[in-house]
Amino acid sequence: MRPMQMIALLALAAVAAPAQEIAPVDPIAHHTFPPELVMRHQRAIALTEEQRTEIKRELQTAQSSFTDLQWDLERELETFVALLEPGQVDEKRAIAALEEILSLESAIKKSQLLLAIRVKNLLSAEQEERLRDLAPRGPAAPAPDHPRRGAEPRTK
Repeated sequence: MRPMQMIALLALAAVAAPAQEIAPVDPIAHHTFPPELVMRHQRAIALTEEQRTEIKRELQTAQSSFTDLQWDLERELETFVALLEPGQVDEKRAIAALEEILSLESAIKKSQLLLAIRVKNLLSAEQEERLRDLAPRGPAAPAPDHPRRGAEPRTK
């Protein structure tokens, strides 16, 4: 390898390394709480029986909606893949199928956010602050809708 190529490669590696260490910040996750986190720490945040009942009701309603949407999404994905199989793809049909998939994905995300908002609205400011203290942080932290099993709560 020539010296200039080596220098360019090292410079690229030096610039890329710090960029990989910076975890993206999710402003929505900072202000909402997944039901699983609330469930896992219900004693620590002094969740009332009324709050627990209401969160369970909201979660059951959302899960029913998620199940229907997931079935519909899988059906549309199958259709879309079948449209891509032939040597010549019918663009109009493929785009129409893609639009349906994106619509279903949008509905799922909207339902997830609505659930997170409803859970947040049931919590007191003190409970929210305590959950922020207990929530996993950093690059190893799971996405709000995919909690890490067996995660230890953070302590101050």
